[in-house]
Amino acid sequence: MYLIIGGCGRLGSTLAKLFSIEGNEVVVIDKKEEALNRLGNEFGGSKIKGNFSDQSVLENAGAKNADAVIAVTDEDNTNVIGCQIAKEFFNVNKTVARINDPKHKRTYDEFNIDSLIAPFDAVTNVFKNAVIEKDYITREIIGENEIELIEVRVDKDDLGTIEEFKPPKGVRLVAINKDGEAKLAEASDEINKGDRLFFLIESREIKKNKDWLKKWR
Repeated sequence: MYLIIGGCGRLGSTLAKLFSIEGNEVVVIDKKEEALNRLGNEFGGSKIKGNFSDQSVLENAGAKNADAVIAVTDEDNTNVIGCQIAKEFFNVNKTVARINDPKHKRTYDEFNIDSLIAPFDAVTNVFKNAVIEKDYITREIIGENEIELIEVRVDKDDLGTIEEFKPPKGVRLVAINKDGEAKLAEASDEINKGDRLFFLIESREIKKNKDWLKKWR
């Protein structure tokens, strides 16, 4: 893939290195030279000093050839505008923007951006549920707290197969992790002690299904 990453802070530089190591072509944009230096001499991609939300900078970065644009600067407006330009002027297929202030997310939902991610909200909920909820861990929140991806560890034996599994309304089993290997859930998969199950569940349904979630523990 050809990827453009806006912002070379801790997150941006880490993503750039990971994608580059995996064989992707990566271009990183940041307005500060010292930020770009985070990538080190071994980074196999390209570095551009400039404003990520500047159309000419994105053009210079090869946005017309990009498969995806990832915006992770510390400025929400820059992230959103850069992704908008990438989508509307360069027809980039996938745009992802970090939203540092969760209060802005509802406003930015109106923009033509494929994924808006508010890390603070996601991390806050993971820690809260890890402490308060013993029966599941929230891994991701989709939309305005509308759907959650939750993880449940199986502590019981002989629970049968996924085909025998009957989820209540608003709950869908989507993946299973066995011995450290994750896969999409299939009807023939057996559910065994130690497995980790991943459900998509409507947020409003969680409280009423707490007893059902405990059946795995």
